Amino acid sequence: KYKQKQYDSVTVILEGIRGKVDLDSYYNKLLGYSYLQIDSVDLAIQKLQLALVDDEESEKLHYYLATAFEKKKEMEGALDHYELAVNYGRSPDLDLYHRNAARLANKEKKYKKAISHYKDAYKYGADPVVLYYLAAVCDTYYKDKSIAITYYNKYMKSVHEHIEYVDYSKKRVRYLKEIMHQSN
Repeated sequence: KYKQKQYDSVTVILEGIRGKVDLDSYYNKLLGYSYLQIDSVDLAIQKLQLALVDDEESEKLHYYLATAFEKKKEMEGALDHYELAVNYGRSPDLDLYHRNAARLANKEKKYKKAISHYKDAYKYGADPVVLYYLAAVCDTYYKDKSIAITYYNKYMKSVHEHIEYVDYSKKRVRYLKEIMHQSN
């Protein structure tokens, strides 16, 4: 049922055998992920945390927990688990974990942390749109606007063709250069 993505059936089956059979970390992870897919966030968190008991260093478990906490609007817990996914990460998904951590840190106005995560997301994934997000956060955080200009320029030189982002970057660089020129 899990491979067929029938997550509601998975929850019924696994909850039905719980008590008769002790569910190990693997089955708690399946159950937690299934609850997450059917938007039973509290139950998902509960089962995923049970799975962590035997598999504390699982990047996927921390990623799923972060997703669940984010759905529950508990951003601090979400950010903590995204960062744990980064710490334990060994898979090609490291850029995804860093991007999500950066996005939440930015939303929580933790700009220094967001900048660090965006830099790592770009390092692991080389997605040009990350340069745009990095430039925007640097623009907000640093008084020295040359840092933001550098990232906006890197973004504009990339192959990313998001028209609004490219247009905004060009206008923002022009504006920031004017501001810097006037302050000199």
